[in-house]
Amino acid sequence: MAQLLNESGQVVAGLEEEPARGFYPTLNWAAGELVRDRHTLGLPADLPAGDYRLIVGVYRAADRVRLETKVGWFGKSDHWMVKRLEIQ
Repeated sequence: MAQLLNESGQVVAGLEEEPARGFYPTLNWAAGELVRDRHTLGLPADLPAGDYRLIVGVYRAADRVRLETKVGWFGKSDHWMVKRLEIQ
């Protein structure tokens, strides 16, 4: 899952695709393995200028519960912030 959030934290664009287009399911991943993947997130034509955050996350297909990831030394989150973006 990839989402673009506005300054209020609302999702303004989203994408849900299986990792590696379904050819390398998460059940086959090793703990700590880095899996590189490429996706394209389309933006609405009427997206207003402003500051946004691009986040990614993974959830279990069975119940759609997002999996947690480490953030910093002690924190946890259900997503990873990839980048802050300024749309002009």
